[in-house]
Amino acid sequence: MSARKPGETLLIPETVLKKRHDMDEMKARRVANLLVNPHISRKIVLENNTVRIRKPEYFIKRSRTRRNLALRYRRVQAKGMNTRASDKTVKKVVEIPLEDAKSNPTKTIKKTLAANSVDSSVVFVVRTVGSFEPIPNVCKRLLKELRLDEQYDGVFLRYNEEMRRKLHLVESLIVYGVLSKVAISDLIRRRGFACVNGDRTPLKDNVVVEQALGDSTGIICVEDLVFEIANCGDNFEAAATFLWPFRLQAPKSKYVEKTLNKHYTRADYGDKGEEMEEILRTML
Repeated sequence: MSARKPGETLLIPETVLKKRHDMDEMKARRVANLLVNPHISRKIVLENNTVRIRKPEYFIKRSRTRRNLALRYRRVQAKGMNTRASDKTVKKVVEIPLEDAKSNPTKTIKKTLAANSVDSSVVFVVRTVGSFEPIPNVCKRLLKELRLDEQYDGVFLRYNEEMRRKLHLVESLIVYGVLSKVAISDLIRRRGFACVNGDRTPLKDNVVVEQALGDSTGIICVEDLVFEIANCGDNFEAAATFLWPFRLQAPKSKYVEKTLNKHYTRADYGDKGEEMEEILRTML
């Protein structure tokens, strides 16, 4: 196609001109209708939207859920987790799928994993319940203290006795466990953002880490950040606070129940130990 010469008239196809004419006529007609009846746009919106009717059972169920969570919070705060929380490491044998490259059949191998996080020093916590759920105010305040403001937000926490009691208070609203160093590195590189002057800043290079943590903690790169979090060093709080809460996506699972959140089964909450790494893979 030859370039248009200076002074030459640009020819526009007739179909394009007709389309422009129809669009201009439609806009003019819409403006004229709005001048006659200013509420016509509101009527159109109301006609397109469907009316949602809530049955009384819906509000009763939400009220009971909020009440039960508040009762559980007060009971755990006064008496603890009793026999459900073990002080020793609990082992669990799980089957991990393994694909053979030659015949390509799906096989499984048995592997022993820790079913709780008793002996670990760092845990990764993910909020599994959204803000639309009937959550008591005491649980909301504790989740906000843990920096878990939204559903599927994840943070690294130092797992000591005090933090263990806090997690027990809201255990039905979160899932947490232990991650390997490889999983921590993969998570930070794929989903990591920094908190710089209260702003969510991407970790695009090591300069962001060095400017924020270099002088105070000696952490100058992402590798130092991963090492500090994985080993729970002296500057763990500074490193964990420097990372913005990870925004994960809804887990992809074939065992999905038709619950209010539509993502988690009843078993996917609380302390998962080393199984947390497999849960995290479904949320990246």
